[in-house]
Amino acid sequence: MLKRIAQTLLIVGICGLIVGSTLAQQPIAARHTDAAIAAKIKKALDEKTTMEFIESPLSDVADFLSQLHSIEVDINSRSLDDIGIGTDTPITIHLKGITLRSALRLMLRDLALTYTIRNGTLQITSLETAESQLVNRVYAVSDLLQDDPQTGGFDYDSLVEVIENAVQRETWDTVGGPCTVEGVLGNIVVSQTTQGHRDIDRFLSTYRLVIAELKKNDGKFPTAYASMNASAASAKIRAALDNEMNADFVETPLSDASDFFAQFSNIPITFDRRGLDEIGISPDTPITLNAKSGRFQDVLRRSLDPIGLVYIIRDETLQITTPEVAEAALGVHFYPIGDLSQAEGFEKGLQYDRIIDVITSSISPESWEDVGGPGTLDVLSPGILVISQLDEKHDQIADLLTTLRKQSVQPKSDPKAMVRRVYRLFAPAIVPTEARVPLDPEVANGLLLKLRILLPNQDWNAEGAAAEAVGSTLVIKANRQNHHEIKKLLVELGLFRFGMTPTVGAHGGGGGGMFDIPPVATK
Repeated sequence: MLKRIAQTLLIVGICGLIVGSTLAQQPIAARHTDAAIAAKIKKALDEKTTMEFIESPLSDVADFLSQLHSIEVDINSRSLDDIGIGTDTPITIHLKGITLRSALRLMLRDLALTYTIRNGTLQITSLETAESQLVNRVYAVSDLLQDDPQTGGFDYDSLVEVIENAVQRETWDTVGGPCTVEGVLGNIVVSQTTQGHRDIDRFLSTYRLVIAELKKNDGKFPTAYASMNASAASAKIRAALDNEMNADFVETPLSDASDFFAQFSNIPITFDRRGLDEIGISPDTPITLNAKSGRFQDVLRRSLDPIGLVYIIRDETLQITTPEVAEAALGVHFYPIGDLSQAEGFEKGLQYDRIIDVITSSISPESWEDVGGPGTLDVLSPGILVISQLDEKHDQIADLLTTLRKQSVQPKSDPKAMVRRVYRLFAPAIVPTEARVPLDPEVANGLLLKLRILLPNQDWNAEGAAAEAVGSTLVIKANRQNHHEIKKLLVELGLFRFGMTPTVGAHGGGGGGMFDIPPVATK
């Protein structure tokens, strides 16, 4: 940790000298002008826009948007040439009533392009070029950091790890990307794309909002969760998905069915044309459905399932796409769970572990990172779960926590009681998104022998204590405090993460039970 901080200070110092030298050579008036232009572009991105184009050249679309929003929209033709896209590429798109930011994302995603704010313009460019033009920014986060007992300073790693899991996950240097985030002096220093910085802003703002709500309500959060992607547009779409409807299609083109759904729901519906092209499906694909009555979301799923498609809420629209794309478009939600535990100290931590185990074992167990799925779950103080998952999984998680709140009874557990726990260990993943490989049995056995050395303060000789390695799994019988420290160590070693542990309680029971939490009903 100290070495990492020293390296960060050196990097920040060098960057400061370079930036300071550059700024010193730039007139103050020019710097103010650049900042004002960038602010104007960001304001324009939040404005509502209209795009009605049929086979129009990309250059004409850029000119139209420049005039409509009174900003300069430029095309980096050189970067587009490098990937075989010309400024005359035809654009067909029909959008209105959403922000320019969302409309641009939808339009450019089909072309594998993006935009940046550069040199006083909104520049359309390739993904590769955008990643080579990263923007450095310092975020003050001392109000979000906890103390690190080992160094006496701030614990940056917890916040940094969650950001890397929840924001632009595939772009960070920890998974081979170009972007970085480091903590120093109560700040995080982030090198990211223009859109990446916006997502970090939204993440930190949502985190602060949740903390403020917790303080305002004396630790009891009034709702089940808060979404990083919450907006009036997404709320309108969610509400429309719950409306009752009927539909009757016989060999009807998907595009026509989409128009019917859009007119019924009064929400914009778009196609992920790039994703559909990759699996050989077009909006002209015929569908047949006879739904007498049902929720819009259920009717829509019944329409899309036979042709292997799904829907997601993306960029203020309901977008029809592929399951593979949907898995990469995870929503990030914050779930306060502090009110679900009245315990203190390590007992509170154990209660959080139980809740996490319940979530990851009962909500699509195959969908979590530890077993090769896309979903991630992290814990931030004060007692907040940060979960990246598919929208439909978030609905299930919210229902589960709501049920726990209604039915929970805080147990008085004996900290000395012996509990047998099974730890399935996996080799540390070089890339977090890759499938996990079970730990070599010899390594697992060697680790078991070293636990007494690695955790010398644990009561290994207590009556009833036992430990055994079975293949890549450790079967340990210890008290709850010992299990808390064992689990913490295994997580730090990268061998274990939440949601991978079937458990047998102190009084026996079937595998898969979560200590002494009773089963709960979910919708």
